[in-house]
Amino acid sequence: MGCGIEFRLTHGIPDMLLPTERSEVEAFLTEYNAIRRAQGWEVTELEKLPYEGGAPAAYWRFRRRSFEVIREHCAVPPAPGSVALDIGAGVAWLTRWLAEWGYEATAIDVNIAPPLGLSGGNPCIRAGRAFNRVRAGIDRLPFDDATADLVVLNASLTYARDPAGVIRRVQEILRPGGRVIIADTPIYRTLKGGESMSRRLYRHHRRALGRAPIYHERFTYILKQSLFRYLEDAGFEFKVVEPAPDLWWRFYVLRNRLALREPVWMPVIVARKRDGGRLR
Repeated sequence: MGCGIEFRLTHGIPDMLLPTERSEVEAFLTEYNAIRRAQGWEVTELEKLPYEGGAPAAYWRFRRRSFEVIREHCAVPPAPGSVALDIGAGVAWLTRWLAEWGYEATAIDVNIAPPLGLSGGNPCIRAGRAFNRVRAGIDRLPFDDATADLVVLNASLTYARDPAGVIRRVQEILRPGGRVIIADTPIYRTLKGGESMSRRLYRHHRRALGRAPIYHERFTYILKQSLFRYLEDAGFEFKVVEPAPDLWWRFYVLRNRLALREPVWMPVIVARKRDGGRLR
């Protein structure tokens, strides 16, 4: 029996948003895109990301550090037919790498319009990169259980209304032994540190918009112990990988400590759905 809901193509991409989700998503994206424009975000050479072709430069310095860890764990050719989901993919720059490494890869995001949304990845598609794109929100992932071998939450988990629920859903989507990689997620060890960052970000967004932001809670952080508990409760074993601390990162940490602020913690967390084996 059909559910009575018709989904559509937007910019040629399957749009899996429910009618009840659509108006809020579009309002959020209006604010999100305005903030990003004010910050000078742009992608000029998609296939060179994260090394070149993106602004602001400081942001992509963060992304390069975590990308090297992701490459280390994912670039070994997977088994034929292995499925990877890149959740919160933006322009799908990482998705194209997953496809290049041998995965049947799909980019998922609510932002679909160029230049920062999924259709911004058209140059990769035209260049022959084979991956799929789906418009869907992180809090309602429209995938069958036990269908993916790898899920990447790359700079996306803190946009979830219910991070614990997202991790539980990812566990359901993964096959036994499947992995989830959480990267570029602002993590704080203390509530004080996270709230201090949130207040600074609020002021920044207010200046960018010229008004009080409506969706500030989407630009947030997660506490270290909360994240670890979510993973354990969902049935994951995990390890924490610290990206190599380059000179720029050392300067960032020193500057925050001199200002008596807790620096954000940005590890890469590699977790595996328990199947009786060991995480390697």
